[in-house]
Amino acid sequence: MDKDNKSTIIVTFDIGTESTSVIMGVADSTSTFGVNVIYQETLPSRGVAYGIVANPFEFSVIANKLWDNVKRQIKKASKIVIVANVGALSYRYVEKRQQMDLPNRPIDVAIIDELRRRAENDIYIEDTEEKSRFLDLGYSVDSGKFTPSVLNLNGSRIEARYYACYVRKSDIENINKSLPRQNSVSKTYTSASAKGALYIGNEEKNNIVALVDLGAGTTNVAIFGNGVLTFERSLPFGSATITSDIVQGLNVTTAQAEWLKQTYGLQAKEKIRNRNNIEQRYIILKDGDDEIKIDIDKYDFVARARVEEIATYVGSLLVQSRFNNSISYVMLVGGGAELQGIGKLFENSIDHPVRIPQLPGNLSNEISPKLAGAYGMLILYVRETEEADLFTPQTNTESHVPLPLETEPINQPEPTPEPAKAPEAEPQKKKNKGLLSSFADKVKTISEKLGDGSLLEEEK
Repeated sequence: MDKDNKSTIIVTFDIGTESTSVIMGVADSTSTFGVNVIYQETLPSRGVAYGIVANPFEFSVIANKLWDNVKRQIKKASKIVIVANVGALSYRYVEKRQQMDLPNRPIDVAIIDELRRRAENDIYIEDTEEKSRFLDLGYSVDSGKFTPSVLNLNGSRIEARYYACYVRKSDIENINKSLPRQNSVSKTYTSASAKGALYIGNEEKNNIVALVDLGAGTTNVAIFGNGVLTFERSLPFGSATITSDIVQGLNVTTAQAEWLKQTYGLQAKEKIRNRNNIEQRYIILKDGDDEIKIDIDKYDFVARARVEEIATYVGSLLVQSRFNNSISYVMLVGGGAELQGIGKLFENSIDHPVRIPQLPGNLSNEISPKLAGAYGMLILYVRETEEADLFTPQTNTESHVPLPLETEPINQPEPTPEPAKAPEAEPQKKKNKGLLSSFADKVKTISEKLGDGSLLEEEK
């Protein structure tokens, strides 16, 4: 992108299972995040499953409508760049270490570039995929500590750690098929990496933080060290699965289940008791002239059982990341994070403090939480291309948290669990379902399920 072309318009599509959002913006060095939003909109998704465009024809109805509304906002000829998220189930992740003997001179940019080039060439890429991101995790000279920068240091050998993401070409092609002709995606990001750009601030950059993005169709888990993405995986279920369980367990409609979930979250008994100051057993739903009585204990069990399961799988991914013991806290974001009582339940399940952040600064007055992913992609793209000098990483190694070192590179994608069936509705069966009593037991059980080394699979 031409840094001098200030009329360049960046259009970001955040494609979700339930809704798709678009933000149009430009680089603006005077704003907090270096971007200025011109237009924003959200519409219900069509043809999307697990955050991936499964039916380009159906999705094109939404994409074309959003695109037409975006084009109406452009008053003069401008260069337009399209950025989109692709569901994390599309990605293959590789952690790579690369070593090189040093010439008899201080380490300079040319040496760093050559080391990176060798690492990129040393990773096998399938014909069906393309590189999305290739991130520097740190450097070590003569087997010393890994630090973000080793420029101007002397030594005999340098080692670097990289984190590479490769995405299926077919999933990008499906997005391009949905867009009007002569328009195509220039860059892709995952939802968690985009939201990390928004929520990972100065405090988080001095810690190792896990960001859990609980969407409708997927739950994405990302770990950031010193503000840099160091691990990312995805689970093929999210808050829509909770709604589905309520439908099946309580024999209500999807609309009724969604209303129950949004109204009572995981705290039905507490909310009703506080409101009425009496012991009440039922929630009364109106269905025309009829009344539907929902047992409060039954609702609580059905809703909590699935959230506990999701939290347990998240905890198992954190353990597999090898960063688990160094995580300071977990940030829970996405539509599912708005479920009342979910923070406390996650804390009890994963043995980490959980925070549910608000949009930083004055953004709550500018965008809705549904637009966080689209806004984060706008930030990421500007950081990496348009105004990279505004976001130069710190080079003072004392201010960085050292990342845990693995004994060997991780070159295999993490397996995903086979999604469990909807929980039984009867609350008295809770003990009989074999729910695990401790996080250690949960991780052991999940690890056994994941032990076959299978690749990520979509929920049947």
